[in-house]
This record gives sequence, structure tokens and C-alpha cells, in this order.
Amino acid sequence: TVRLWDPVTGQPVGDPLTGHTGRVAAVAAVPLPDGRTLLATASHDATVRLWDPATQAQLKELDVGTPVYAIATWRQDMITVAMSDGVAVLSVGLV
Repeated sequence: TVRLWDPVTGQPVGDPLTGHTGRVAAVAAVPLPDGRTLLATASHDATVRLWDPATQAQLKELDVGTPVYAIATWRQDMITVAMSDGVAVLSVGLV
């Protein structure tokens, strides 16, 4: 579960982002060419999920087959994930 917070008020924004069945290990911003920014969450449940923070909707789930410990954006539409057995660069497939 991931919760979004308003940095000015310190209050939670909306409902938690739910769906992962394991511990969420990392979160990264994913900028898109149209100016929107998505959130990518990485989990020990071996998935990376893409979320629209404006609607709190899950847009995509990527099954990487092994627990994910870290995530970073590489360029538009690409993310790098560090897993228990290596590193991979993935296309999020949303542009």
C-alpha cells in the first residue's frame, strides 16, 4: 500500500494506492512527454505498478518475476529496476 500526502498540509490525499501483495520497496516519478507525471511502485511481490496520481487509478502492472528492491526513471517511458537477481530496464508502454 502506498499513501499520497500533501506536503503543505501534511494530510493524506485520497485513498491509499492498493494492489501490491508484498512490501512496497520503492516509488519513483515517471514523467511522460505530454507533461503528466505517473508514479511507479516496486514491490517484493515481483511487480512494478504504474499509477496516475491525479485519479489514483492503477494504469499498468508489470510482472518481473522476482522481488524488486529499487526503481528509478531512466528516460520518458523507461524505468530501471533492481531485483533480487539483477537489474533490468523496462518500457512502461504508455507513450
